[in-house]
Amino acid sequence: MDGTPASHAGDGPVFCEDRYDRRKLFYHPRAVADLLETGDCWPVTVNTGFTTYCNHSCVWCSSAYTTRVAPTLKQRNELIIDPAVWIDNVRILAKGGTKGLIIAGQGEPLLHPAALEMLSAASAAGLGYMLFSNGERLTAKHYDALFAGALAVRFSVDAATPEMHQRWHAAKNASGRGKADFASVLANIRALVAEKRRRGARRPHIGCQMICSRLTEPDFEAFARLFAEIGVDYVAYKSLQRNEANAALSVSSLDLHADEAER
Repeated sequence: MDGTPASHAGDGPVFCEDRYDRRKLFYHPRAVADLLETGDCWPVTVNTGFTTYCNHSCVWCSSAYTTRVAPTLKQRNELIIDPAVWIDNVRILAKGGTKGLIIAGQGEPLLHPAALEMLSAASAAGLGYMLFSNGERLTAKHYDALFAGALAVRFSVDAATPEMHQRWHAAKNASGRGKADFASVLANIRALVAEKRRRGARRPHIGCQMICSRLTEPDFEAFARLFAEIGVDYVAYKSLQRNEANAALSVSSLDLHADEAER
């Protein structure tokens, strides 16, 4: 035997067969013990969101039905969470032992009128968080909160050119068409990277994400080059959440690996 697992014998890429990283078990012994003893445990990380409303209308988005140009966000308060309720629950989570939050939801978190207050409340409660955003509404007013509590900020960009970004992030759907400004997104990401350098901060880790699909594949390499030049900490290529509406856009990890290796 040459040490190669039988299931991966021969040439070709090796992919993780399990999406769960078992090494995490070593960092949370109390939660593991509770799970083994009682069948349940307090959540270590909680996925949450501020709003189900978004200013973009991505062609592959599973929650694009909530995207509207009109009526405005101010008129659609049913699509945003009451900040007092969110903050109260965050404090309960922290008191119970939760360590962190993933702030994403079905919409753009920074559209919430109280987003800054909510981010600050999370860090004040002792919770680190990862924020997902399309980047268009990020401003300098968010910096102190992000550098106080964010472990990571990931921007969903999905393109390397204004044309591609407009095509995929401002797609027309049954609910209307969102508005996407690629130049503003890039400017905001550049500004955050520059602010991180100015402060000499280690965190948040700043990353940019591209959905892997037949639509975005032409921009894969240019995407990496663009954000390497901007100076983000990493780029991520994320699998498309497949459904009946976007099945034709899907591309397998094996196909992508083979294509990119050749290029």
